Amino acid sequence: MTLTMPLPLPPPLPQPVRNRLGQLLAWVVIVSVVAMIFWTNWQYTAPIRKMQHEAEAPGIGFCVTVRYLVGTTRLLNLAGRPSAAGPVAADRPLQQALQRAAKTPSEQFWTVPVLAEIAGPEAAVGRLRELAPILTEPKWREKARDLEAIYAKDTDDAAVAKARQRLRLSDGAEAWFARLGASHGLGDDDPVRRQVMALAWRTLVMAIVVGIAALAALAGGVLVFIVMAVKWVQGTLRSEYVPPGPLAGDTSGLFVEGFALYVLSFPVVGPLARLLFPRAGLLATAVVMACLMPLPFIYLRLRGVGWGQIRQGIGWRRGRGIPGETGCALMGYMAGIPLLAIAAVITLFLNRLATVPPAHPIMDHLYGGVWNTVGIYLLACVYAPVVEETMFRGILYHYLRPRWGFVPAAALIALLFAVIHPQGWTTIPVLAGIAVILAALREWRGSLMASVIAHGVHNGLALTIVLLLVR
Repeated sequence: MTLTMPLPLPPPLPQPVRNRLGQLLAWVVIVSVVAMIFWTNWQYTAPIRKMQHEAEAPGIGFCVTVRYLVGTTRLLNLAGRPSAAGPVAADRPLQQALQRAAKTPSEQFWTVPVLAEIAGPEAAVGRLRELAPILTEPKWREKARDLEAIYAKDTDDAAVAKARQRLRLSDGAEAWFARLGASHGLGDDDPVRRQVMALAWRTLVMAIVVGIAALAALAGGVLVFIVMAVKWVQGTLRSEYVPPGPLAGDTSGLFVEGFALYVLSFPVVGPLARLLFPRAGLLATAVVMACLMPLPFIYLRLRGVGWGQIRQGIGWRRGRGIPGETGCALMGYMAGIPLLAIAAVITLFLNRLATVPPAHPIMDHLYGGVWNTVGIYLLACVYAPVVEETMFRGILYHYLRPRWGFVPAAALIALLFAVIHPQGWTTIPVLAGIAVILAALREWRGSLMASVIAHGVHNGLALTIVLLLVR
């Protein structure tokens, strides 16, 4: 009689970490904070009826439009059209474009010196009188008096000289408009007039160059999209995203709780930055956010998720290495340009309906020195892509993708990503468009590196174009 020992049973497979209450609470936090941010941005973009002492600076779109219009007027004058001495038929399209571009009271005020160039000083004086009811602050009344003194025919030379001097002292985003008004009627030998017109010329030329480049990029993007779509259908282009597997235990449910911690920091960052660094501005916000960024990872580790699982879930792996992932990032970004073009058209349409133009806190930092510019590029092209891709296309994507599939996950993440940005509700389509492209890169490559690189390239291109157009 032979006794046989029973074979030992294999160890049970790790069970998925299920915490439905925690995930529910996480979504309550995410939806509540995002809704609060959207409401705050909506209230911020409510129309302002009167000029405040520290009125909002002219928006990027307005600055580009008015410089383009002044450059166009200058070009028409050099081509033989009579110098602006009053409204003429050829000026009406320019005046209409100017009025459409002005959304806020400060932008409406700064249409005055532009109108003087397009339609003559009489039209500018008439516009000043129309704006008189909203000029409730002494600062704006003084500027209005200075402009009227320059445009009026019966002002003595001493008063005109003092008005020009005061306007030339303006700085920041208002400087170009104020100096345009201060130099009205002076010849090209005046240094201020020459500088103002040089900036208008540059904006006109850069707008034409950017337009041509955008059309070329759109054509190239359509071609790349067709090639990649064919490869995807043929199966030679495949998804390399690795969903959580049962052998390692599905801990992705905890990722949404970590993302909720990240979102929960949004209401804290601004007040904390102003408290710790009252004069640092945008840099202080970035520093505080960087300090709070490790919280989701600490939370995941405390909940028992290993560093390997975190890195795998987020997508922080080499992929094909920096050169290979850079090539994939550029190819994927090019393929997404048609989608960006559609989103941009929708945003332009919404901007025409809106009462306030889109704005970004970075606009307040565009007029500093070299180191200020370097800091802006680092924030836009390095810091923001790393943080936002890690959280949105990393942590949140790893939670949603296994549950919903690519399209619903990418769509929801794109919506959340667009809403939390401070540019305003009209830019949601274009922000969501770039978010979908970045999610597609994450799905294709598996590694987050391509998404980070493409995000940095996009921000760098946008920032460079803005600086060339308005600075």
